[in-house]
Amino acid sequence: TALALYGNPIRSSVSRLEKFAKFPFAHFAAYGLRLRERRLYRLETPDIGLLYHAVLSRMAKTLAAEGRSWADLDQEECRNRAEQTVEELGPRLLSEILYSTGRHRFLMGRMKSVVGRTVSAIRQQAARSGFRQQAAEISFGERKELPPLRLSLDGGGELVLQGRIDRIDAAQNERGDRFIRVVDYKSGSRELNLSDVYYGLSLQLLAYADAAASSAAAWLGSEAKIAGALYFHVHQPLLNMDGPADAEELEPQLLRKYKMKGLLLNDTEAIRMMDTAILQGHSPVVPLEWRKDGTLGDRSQVTDAARWELLRFHVRRKLSELA
Repeated sequence: TALALYGNPIRSSVSRLEKFAKFPFAHFAAYGLRLRERRLYRLETPDIGLLYHAVLSRMAKTLAAEGRSWADLDQEECRNRAEQTVEELGPRLLSEILYSTGRHRFLMGRMKSVVGRTVSAIRQQAARSGFRQQAAEISFGERKELPPLRLSLDGGGELVLQGRIDRIDAAQNERGDRFIRVVDYKSGSRELNLSDVYYGLSLQLLAYADAAASSAAAWLGSEAKIAGALYFHVHQPLLNMDGPADAEELEPQLLRKYKMKGLLLNDTEAIRMMDTAILQGHSPVVPLEWRKDGTLGDRSQVTDAARWELLRFHVRRKLSELA
């Protein structure tokens, strides 16, 4: 029955297998019976998240076509480009609902503000980093830009994994070694919990890093090590202030609100390129803390190369097990 419902090989996204790990019957209802809620004419949170992803992807690809990076933008250009892209893509992705009521028109303005602030944070992060964006919204799978992850299953079956990676950054050290990091945009705050990874509840970010590294020679031109897997929260943060403050005081605090969360490779050169503007203390960009003697602090979210490979092996084994 399972073969009749799902076929062999199993062509799946990582999120689908996570759904099975969390709640097998929900997986059966969605992918076996293929039940769907009736589509209503209203704006939902997933719709807004889809728009954020599309806007950031369009802006990144436009910059790449111009031969520029996020770091080349100034504050005014960030805001103008963000507003223009939201106005262009909003009606196409969310239909004309954004102009149907005063409430939705207000939401349209708020989304412009969120994207404008988010792009400003991405610009500041890029200016402090030795990593540069190499790909945006790049898909892996059959007949996609990158090949799928193929995993053998017990009993002779096969799992063909597919997905879409929001952003891949790359850097190179003086010896010519290439490093990549995968960044996943989230409209809600998210951290990488290794307990969830162990039980198969949170596999997507690390699987995406695996897919990017496995095919690096094809899309980057050379082999590359995984230097990090990070979540970036797309939002408009609020600050608690004792009194009025000017822009110069606010910007550093706002940047900290966009600090990416996840896991980094404990390679001295790679992590120094993550944030080149800080030599001591907490990085406002990535989960790193530097002591006065130049060593990493206890709050740094890092792991060595051997443990990263073990983690990579566990994720693949868990995906196969769930399939």
